[in-house]
Amino acid sequence: MINKKNILEQNIIDFIKYGGSTMYTYKFSNDDVELDKSSEKEKVFEKLKEIDEKYSYAINSNISNDDINFQKKSYQAPSDSEIEEMAKKSLSSYKDSSLKKIDDDFKKNSSKIEEKIENVVENKDEEFLDAINSYNKSVKNFTNKAIKNGITNSSIFDEALKEIENEKNLKLNESQQKFSGEIGKLQSEMAILESQKNSALSSFDISYALKLNDEINKISSEISKKQDEVLKYNNEIEEKANRLKLEREKEIAKQNENLTKLLSEKGLVEVNKMKQKEKYEIVKGYLNTMSKADALRELEDKNYQKELSIYYPSLFAEIYSKDE
Repeated sequence: MINKKNILEQNIIDFIKYGGSTMYTYKFSNDDVELDKSSEKEKVFEKLKEIDEKYSYAINSNISNDDINFQKKSYQAPSDSEIEEMAKKSLSSYKDSSLKKIDDDFKKNSSKIEEKIENVVENKDEEFLDAINSYNKSVKNFTNKAIKNGITNSSIFDEALKEIENEKNLKLNESQQKFSGEIGKLQSEMAILESQKNSALSSFDISYALKLNDEINKISSEISKKQDEVLKYNNEIEEKANRLKLEREKEIAKQNENLTKLLSEKGLVEVNKMKQKEKYEIVKGYLNTMSKADALRELEDKNYQKELSIYYPSLFAEIYSKDE
């Protein structure tokens, strides 16, 4: 009694030894076939490769996620220091304009006080000068009268000069006191203005710190959202790749099952004939689109002999016997 299982196993061994292994290796070899620039010829050899694949045992381990053309996204999140710099950059205009306003307001008001101080100083200098000029004029007038009256060497003359000088000193003291009071008031106003500026700067620092913190949180939230989107996308790609990989592995298993069944039914020799016959028809169809001379010239390519094996002489003879 014929043991079908033994025959099947032997057919598979023979197929791998004499045909399948070589054909499967060809599937991954680019050096065996050097295609010319003709797109049609490239299509023919692609079809021949597909036939080899059809009659070859596929290996599951050769299918990986890298073979499945799904491109994952990558996203490098900024560091904390980079996020802070991004936040500061987004607030730079606000910061510059706010500080400029504080500084401009201070300069505007302080210049007014400085102008008042200059006026007070000028008024004091004028009052001092008036007092001295008045003193000098009074001394001169009194001295001239004293000379006419002959009392320049008397105590009356000395007492009168002292009185004139006391009036001068009184005016100078009054002017100085007035000046000191006005200057003190203006200096107080300047101190208040500087205090207001420092208070405004402190308030700005607090406001800026809050805005900076809000901006950092905003940017961090956007980054987290971006990371979640990339992660979700990559997970979906991974799932799709795994599904496709599983589908291909099922296809491979089905292909191998069909090939095993075909070998058990037909045997290695007949299966190889079927494969070569399919190749024969593909090449014949391609050559029939050419003139006889071009077809014979095309058959000089040794790759056809390699692909068609025992069918090569038959095809050559058929083409050679064609009418011109």
